[in-house]
Amino acid sequence: MYTDAEKTGLESVCLQFDDQNKPQVCSYMSLATFDAQQKWHSYQLELYAIGIGFRQNETLFLQSEIEIFTDTAVCVALEKYKPMNARETRLIEYFSQFNFKVRYIPARMNRVADAL
Repeated sequence: MYTDAEKTGLESVCLQFDDQNKPQVCSYMSLATFDAQQKWHSYQLELYAIGIGFRQNETLFLQSEIEIFTDTAVCVALEKYKPMNARETRLIEYFSQFNFKVRYIPARMNRVADAL
């Protein structure tokens, strides 16, 4: 799953590799942010984008190992991150049911999510 978050919106793309190791799109998610969400920090928006991506593909992701590609350092170090508020605590608790790894990808290389 590739995710990206900006003040104006959240994006995620879920890809699955076929037998020839070619990526196939499973789902797209693009969501405009509310006024209150536009005041959140960029890492909070990115966490929320990951959460929405998990929620959208929950039945598939509960049975799979997932790689998440993001350009936000806080998300890459989730196992060390201490939530700042109840919303972040709920998100990270929700994430704990999935088997996933978060990998850093430079913003200029995150073309899949940026396309949305």
